[in-house]
Amino acid sequence: IDDWEHYVLAIDASGRAFLFGRDDTKVPPCIRNPKMHQMTALDIAMDWKSLRSVSTGLDSRMCFYDWKNDQPIHELLFPKVVNGKVSDCFGALDASFEMEKMVVGSNTGHLYVMDLATAKPVLALHGHKSMIRRVKASWSQNLAASASMDCHLNHYDLRNGKAIWKLPHNERCDAMDVDFDRRLALCASKDDPIKLWDLKMGRCIKEFAIPGHWPNWINVNWETSVACTGADDNKVKLWDLETGEVSQSLDCQHHLTQSLDVDWDNDLVLTGSFDFQIKLWDLKSASLVQQFVQQQRCLSRVCLH
Repeated sequence: IDDWEHYVLAIDASGRAFLFGRDDTKVPPCIRNPKMHQMTALDIAMDWKSLRSVSTGLDSRMCFYDWKNDQPIHELLFPKVVNGKVSDCFGALDASFEMEKMVVGSNTGHLYVMDLATAKPVLALHGHKSMIRRVKASWSQNLAASASMDCHLNHYDLRNGKAIWKLPHNERCDAMDVDFDRRLALCASKDDPIKLWDLKMGRCIKEFAIPGHWPNWINVNWETSVACTGADDNKVKLWDLETGEVSQSLDCQHHLTQSLDVDWDNDLVLTGSFDFQIKLWDLKSASLVQQFVQQQRCLSRVCLH
């Protein structure tokens, strides 16, 4: 595993995770394939320096994994960590292994700030009423944002655990990206315009309608104001946050784009689909660079390194 410099990481509906080494072949080898969860794996974050990860799943478990030695470090059960039912679970997360901090959402609508060194929650954030789909945090600014199935984008102050804003959408929020420096958040919901929020003022400053394209995942290059979105129309689209104009539409030739990750410096996008496909694309040429083979389960998250 130490022979590789670049990786692709994915998790799926079977609870498995997949680590691929990126090389010059069209179908790079899968070098790790642990069974992390007994049910659908929901989210994962990787420390690429030490190759250790933390993941969440519908099985109520949070799994800490050592990829170098291919073995679990430890695991947490939701009901034993916080007050909850056996059926409750952790969900979307955003972790900084350098800071040893993580914010993780749950199906109850609560978020938890956790100390990764002790694997214990240090702060509970209340505000949502149902499953949290996406989470972002800025540890230098002590801010967090979350998008939930309760049709709200919430913005939190991590110093006191209070919600600064609860920003409404008409439908459940499925995708989000945030620039805490600019205090901007882009949030998408089903059958509803994509909204650009000013987090200073707590108001929607722009709405974007891309017909038939309701994103499951958003990744924004905030320097250039270009958004990359993957949706149920099988497409990945690049579009301008100033004008809303779509500059590129990539037909990924799969069913439902569930997740994506973008390397903006090298013009690469990694996609994971409902019909089991993991693909790496060159955005300049709109061509398929590599395809990564895994068992036939729906992908829930893909990460590019």
